[in-house]
Amino acid sequence: MKKSILGLAAASLLFTLNLQALGPRLYSANNAGEGTISVFDTENSLALIKGEISNGVSGVSNVNCVAVDSVSRRVYVGNYKNSSNEGSISVFDAITNTLIKGGISTGVSGAHQTVNGIAVDPVGKKVFTANSSDGALSVFDTETNTLIEGGISGGVGGAYDVAVDSDARRVYTANQGSLPGTGYASISVFDADTNKLIKEGIAIGEIYQPPYEIAVDTLAKKVYTANLNGTISVFDAKTNTLIEGGIDTGTGGSSAFSIAVDPVAKRVYTGNYDGTVSVFNAETNTLLRVVGDITVSDLILEVAIDPVTKLLYTANGVGTISILNTENDRVIARDLDSVSTGGYYTRDIALFFLDEVEELQNRMQLYLPVKAQRGLRQF
Repeated sequence: MKKSILGLAAASLLFTLNLQALGPRLYSANNAGEGTISVFDTENSLALIKGEISNGVSGVSNVNCVAVDSVSRRVYVGNYKNSSNEGSISVFDAITNTLIKGGISTGVSGAHQTVNGIAVDPVGKKVFTANSSDGALSVFDTETNTLIEGGISGGVGGAYDVAVDSDARRVYTANQGSLPGTGYASISVFDADTNKLIKEGIAIGEIYQPPYEIAVDTLAKKVYTANLNGTISVFDAKTNTLIEGGIDTGTGGSSAFSIAVDPVAKRVYTGNYDGTVSVFNAETNTLLRVVGDITVSDLILEVAIDPVTKLLYTANGVGTISILNTENDRVIARDLDSVSTGGYYTRDIALFFLDEVEELQNRMQLYLPVKAQRGLRQF
């Protein structure tokens, strides 16, 4: 019988749930040179709950990405230590918003081992990182906060992002390295239980146009990449094949830096270099519209969607966060300060949910299958 995410994850969570109700939150990864995260209340106009919590890495470091496990109530970030080119992750308690353990090495040596992508598998109790190098993937145990295996090759260099399908037990990396003799960037597929490579080098369908981010729709069994030439690519997660590449974001070639999926509304969203959001029909893989006037910045680095409230959060290049109502394209809040870093930006955002039991069950059923993947990186 097919595993149920709701049965596996929600039952585990409800078993340990205490009587304290904790509202939904948004976490930001702050690329501030000091390695911090911030926490915001999504039910109170993103009021700051706690700002600039250290990642526990000594010296100058950046927090490049963040992912949340609402089952174990943990927050994970991917770090890059500037002085030693060392990549690591840090773990935080989502209840107290305090550091549990910092600077857990990815096990990948050599120059420029940046952790650019991070994703949580709440079913397998693992965290996966994309390490922007020939050693594509690292895997961590979330119960012990230790490295299981580092430098797992995806067959292609430059793994820039990672997504998890906990239900299908699959892990996907977006690879910026070119396939030999072709010039095509690609994605790779791994087994989430064995950490072994299943299929390498599935071309995104665009020559010399690397993917920047990857997301999974576990309900429709599709994988999406946001590409730097202002397009998206769509893959069949059942057959591990390209469905369509080069789908234009309607921005005139402006890079698509981030991508998020709403499996309920059957919509896909990209955050673009020109400060716009593109909206796609996930069933037909077609562009519906481009929404502008979201930020004063010319850059949206990350998007995160709440499929219950239909609110889309954007991390903007000027160190702010905006909120878009996706049902009417109305900007509810524009350029809210995310962190005071003297001009540094919020690199990534992730949504965390732990509400009253009934609402929690609704969110787990609708949302967990989607972003057990990443991380919008948002989950």
